[in-house]
Amino acid sequence: MTQYTASGNTLFGEMHRTFKLSLAALLLVATSIHAAGKRQIVLATAEGRTPGAAATELTGIVTHVNADSDLGIVVKTFPSYDAAYAAFRDGKADLLVCGAVKYVEAHHETKALAVVAEAPRLQESIIVVTKESPLKTVSDLKGKKFAFGYDNSTSTHLMPLLLFSKAGVTVNDLAKHDFLGTEQEKIVTAVSSGAYDAGAVTSVVYEAHKDRLRILERSEPFPGATVVAHSDIDPKLLAALRSRFLSYKPEGAEVKQRFGHGASPIVDADFNKIRFLCKVLFKKTYL
Repeated sequence: MTQYTASGNTLFGEMHRTFKLSLAALLLVATSIHAAGKRQIVLATAEGRTPGAAATELTGIVTHVNADSDLGIVVKTFPSYDAAYAAFRDGKADLLVCGAVKYVEAHHETKALAVVAEAPRLQESIIVVTKESPLKTVSDLKGKKFAFGYDNSTSTHLMPLLLFSKAGVTVNDLAKHDFLGTEQEKIVTAVSSGAYDAGAVTSVVYEAHKDRLRILERSEPFPGATVVAHSDIDPKLLAALRSRFLSYKPEGAEVKQRFGHGASPIVDADFNKIRFLCKVLFKKTYL
């Protein structure tokens, strides 16, 4: 009886595995047939410190672009914006989601084109503290703990550094500073809890949490995250992409993702302030 049961279980297990493999094969074929009818477009972005977060945060807008169209955007993540840009520059990706600083670099080196920007079109970098914080100016940050977003982020690293510079403060003047990643909610929590004395977020994030945060300093407006395309992109494809991105109306959980307020038109001249930032901070001139 025991031998028979073991054999039965073995036979059942083999049948179950065969069924699962067959089902997987059918799903693969169905997916391939579906993808074959679309123009596949690889969209590169940086992963950040939370595995899977970058692709998840783009789910809403990518699903919208792909729906009811012949476009099939596939998100590919890379360990850093430099790596994502390298893949884009080398032709391994068709589009790139990047900050304003990386865009001016890409435009300078490859004549890359700005497709759309994350809405609102122009944002601000906000240095925030709690409402109860005794800090009054950026100069007061000396000897304090500061939370940045991620390395080379225009809004959560580079713009704050510019604001530091204007106040005569450097990161070496801080008691501690850390990069908390692409999810700015982590910066909000870190500052609100008192784990850090101050942090940097975008104006959109600040507005969502101004009931518990106070502005210590704010930057001049600059373009938000930008979708970038190669200069030789087919004009009809570029127009189709812009149209689909701009028609995105996020709702529900999508409003907490990237492009949670939709996408906005953007032109190269909107990045001139960023070019000035690069000249001041990095001594680099981007045209």
